[in-house]
Amino acid sequence: LEIPPDIAAKRIDAPPAPTPAPRSATPAPDPEATSRAAKLLSEAHNPAIFVGSGVFGAEAELRKLAEMLQAPVILSEHGMGALDIRHPLAQTLQVGNDLWPEIDVALAVGTRFFHPIVHWGRDDKVRLVRIDIDPAQSIAAWPPDVNITTDAARALAALIDCLAAVSAQRPNREEEFARKKAEKEEALGNILAPQRAYTKVI
Repeated sequence: LEIPPDIAAKRIDAPPAPTPAPRSATPAPDPEATSRAAKLLSEAHNPAIFVGSGVFGAEAELRKLAEMLQAPVILSEHGMGALDIRHPLAQTLQVGNDLWPEIDVALAVGTRFFHPIVHWGRDDKVRLVRIDIDPAQSIAAWPPDVNITTDAARALAALIDCLAAVSAQRPNREEEFARKKAEKEEALGNILAPQRAYTKVI
């Protein structure tokens, strides 16, 4: 594609930008769906939280819920940073792949949940709760047991309140998950050396 210099340099009067459509109000979390999600999570033996870019804006709620459930937070490539990777519960997709066979309830927040559905294998034994602002996305590909259509901050805050009322305090598993993360990092480091050493320096 070529544009003659005189055309590229020409000035014209641009039409006014269209007025953006007003944003619709964010729906409140459905109380019945929130209650069912809290019940699933409170009864889970090995819950896990999967996050994508839709979780940003709810970082504080994410951390509080993860620590309440003592659940690993599997960060997709678009969700990295939602929970500091130095936190014991924050896990990469590589660790998430290792944990997948043990997970009985998955909470997917603001994510297409691509890797579990496409790469890891859909498991009918896993109960799925999805939180997404997009109603279509919240039921796409893998119909969930519960879907909550609202933004992540409002949904997670509502879940925290529900769980506080119905869930007993869980044993601390942070040391266990920190160890699994360190073991995976070491294993990958052995495979990728010496490049891994360079990235650590950087």
